[in-house]
Amino acid sequence: MNELLTVKDVAHVLQCSEDAVIRRFAKLDGVIDLGRSTLGVRRYRVLRIPKSVVEKYLTSKLPKTDRTRSVQIEVPPASCPQAEISQVGRPRDTESRQGGSAE
Repeated sequence: MNELLTVKDVAHVLQCSEDAVIRRFAKLDGVIDLGRSTLGVRRYRVLRIPKSVVEKYLTSKLPKTDRTRSVQIEVPPASCPQAEISQVGRPRDTESRQGGSAE
């Protein structure tokens, strides 16, 4: 089964902004647009992008001589982004607490 990626996941893989991902992928075949559009109001875009669409997009950006090979991507799990992992195991600073409340 084809894995669906969020805009944030694809932005992480492509190392670009989420706005750039929305502009590049919004009108490609296979992308699911869950956003609403109303007249006179700016459209709110919620996209789900199949992993195969991202791989096909990356393959199309290769030089013509390399397009025979396929591109495979790996997306880190959404439940543990790198920023959160580095913050979880940090020891607390106990020296400043001990010195200030000695009374």
